[in-house]
Amino acid sequence: MNARVTIGQSTVLKRFSSAAAAEAALARAKALHEAGITTPVPTRTSDLTLCFPRIHGDTATALLASKPDLLAPLVNLHRIKPPGLSLQPYDPLARIHPRLSLAPIWMTNRIRQIMPRLRNEMQRLCHGDFHPAQVIRDAEGLSWLLDLDDLALGPSEADLGNLIAWLATQQGPPDMALADRQEQARRSVLREWRAMAGGIDLLSLGDFTTLAIFRRALKQAEKGDTSLLHQVEYLI
Repeated sequence: MNARVTIGQSTVLKRFSSAAAAEAALARAKALHEAGITTPVPTRTSDLTLCFPRIHGDTATALLASKPDLLAPLVNLHRIKPPGLSLQPYDPLARIHPRLSLAPIWMTNRIRQIMPRLRNEMQRLCHGDFHPAQVIRDAEGLSWLLDLDDLALGPSEADLGNLIAWLATQQGPPDMALADRQEQARRSVLREWRAMAGGIDLLSLGDFTTLAIFRRALKQAEKGDTSLLHQVEYLI
């Protein structure tokens, strides 16, 4: 869902493409807040615009040294029962389909192999685009979950796969192979997740991670940078 964001000192304004999209975003934030998720609750300033309180604190790479703080809001999200919201099943190809014309044949073949075996569990809330910039740890040490625009129903492995893909493509020494960065990120995330939330389906996690890395590579290729696309080929 596309929204135009304006960040002020104490507020964040999000202007949506339609009144229905703004209303849905407001409903998501209110429902999750009432269910116990620490997330900013906006007010509606116009048919298209929501005003969120701005949360100040550590985010993105500043949180990577403390993965429990990073993962805590996601663990809570996956544990609660879906509130009374109309949510779609998580679609791992939603941001891949518009860019399939950029995908080499080996990638499209790999996608066809993966899709039939993905777990079809839709009973959990899924953030849909989870990565370190979606969490802020405030001065009191409370972790806030941000950007619920892609909230869906899906397995935990979908959110964790997206996080691992972000870490593998954004973090680590530049001379380290992508496969090694991915494995390093996978081990780090799994170690913390198992301690906080329990088991995970490793095959499903691997498939969701692969699709998330494909999405990131195609997004960069769309901007003219094919370097990640070339690195991804060595993962196959």
